[in-house]
Amino acid sequence: MLFHEFMKGFYFVHAPLAAMALFLSCCNSSKQATVDFADGRYEGMVDRSGRKHGMGTYVWKDKSKYEGQFEKDARHGKGRFTWTTGEIYEGAYLKGKRTGRGSYKWTNGSSYVGEFLNGKRHGEGTFVSPSGARYQGSWSNDLQDGEGVMTRADGSKLVGIWKEGKPPSLPEPLPEPSPVPVLPAPTIPKTIETKPEPTPPPPPADPIPAPPEVVEEIPIQPLPKPIPPTPPVAAEPLPSPAPPPFPEIPTPSPSVDPTPPPAPPSVAEVFAPVPEPPPTPPAPEPIPEPESLPTAPGTGEDEAVWRGTTSQAENYFENQVIGGIDIVHIKKTGQPFTGKFVILRDNGSLKGMASLVNGKLHGEEVVYDNSGNVIERNNWQNGRLPEE
Repeated sequence: MLFHEFMKGFYFVHAPLAAMALFLSCCNSSKQATVDFADGRYEGMVDRSGRKHGMGTYVWKDKSKYEGQFEKDARHGKGRFTWTTGEIYEGAYLKGKRTGRGSYKWTNGSSYVGEFLNGKRHGEGTFVSPSGARYQGSWSNDLQDGEGVMTRADGSKLVGIWKEGKPPSLPEPLPEPSPVPVLPAPTIPKTIETKPEPTPPPPPADPIPAPPEVVEEIPIQPLPKPIPPTPPVAAEPLPSPAPPPFPEIPTPSPSVDPTPPPAPPSVAEVFAPVPEPPPTPPAPEPIPEPESLPTAPGTGEDEAVWRGTTSQAENYFENQVIGGIDIVHIKKTGQPFTGKFVILRDNGSLKGMASLVNGKLHGEEVVYDNSGNVIERNNWQNGRLPEE
C-alpha cells in the first residue's frame, strides 16, 4: 500500500494530534432512532446532534427508498437507492452524491457498471443497451469521452476516440462516378438548288430594208480650255476622346487584432479546495432525480492531479492523523488535498496512483512494479480499507 506507507511517515511528528482526534471521536456517540420528516421517514443511527449518521433507511412518501450508510445527514459510503419508477443505483456515495464505483439499472433493460463522480458517469465504465449494443471505455460528464469500443448487436465494432458523446469519424463512402453528358448533333439545313428559267430567244430580224441614212455635216467648234481642278480642302481631324479617369482604389482597412485569450488559472486556484459549509439542522431529505438514460452508441468532473516522486511529495505535503485516519494537507495553504495523487520513480516511470477527497484516501489505489505491471490494488473508503 504505497500511499498508506507514505502517510505513515508523518506518524511520529503528529502523534499528539492523533491522540486528541481519537479522544474527540470517542465522544461522538450514536444511537438508533426513528425520525419523521415532511416528505418521509428515517430509521437508523443518529449522532448526538440528531443527524443521520451510520447505517439507516430513508423512505419517501412516494415509496422511493435509500438503504445504506449516512454521515452528517448525507448519504456517504455504500448504499442502494430505488426509485418508484423501478430504476436502481447500487454503489458508493460521497457527501450525498454518487461518487466512486457503482451500477445503475433502467427499467427498459439498459445498465451501466463503472465509475461515477458527483452523480454523473465519469471514468471507466460499460453501458449495455436493450438491443445488445455495448460501449466500453472512458466517460466524462455523463457522456462517452475518450478511448472506447462500441460493439453492435451483429458483432461489428467501432473503435476510436469519442468526443462529448459523439463517435469517431466514420470512413468516407466512395462516391459514384458521374455519367458523361450527351450533346445533340447540330442540324444543318439542306439548300435546295433551283434551276434558272431559260432565256427566251431574240425576235427575228425585220425583212423590210431600212432607208439609207442622210449624213448632215456639222461644223467643228473649237474645244474650250480645260478648267484646272480645285485643290481639295483638308478635312479638320476629329479630336480624340479623353480617356476615362482612373478609378480610385480604396485603401484596405487594417485588420483588427483578435481579442487576446484570457490568462489560464494559477496553480493556487487549481489546487485551492472548496471550504466545507457549516453543518445545518436536519431537513427533509429531497428525492434525487433518476439517472438520465444514455443513448447507444453513446460515451464526469475535472479533478486536480499532482505528479512527483516520493521526496517531492514530502516537500509539498504534510500528514495529520485525525481519528485514526491519515489526512494529507498542502504545506503552503494548510488545506486538505482533493484530487488524484500520482507517485513517480526517479527515472520517471509510474510507481502508483490513488485518489484523495478532503485529504483522505478514497477510491482505488494501484501500485506498479518496474515493468509497469500491477502488483497491488486497494479500494479505500473515506480513509479506510473495507477490512479495517
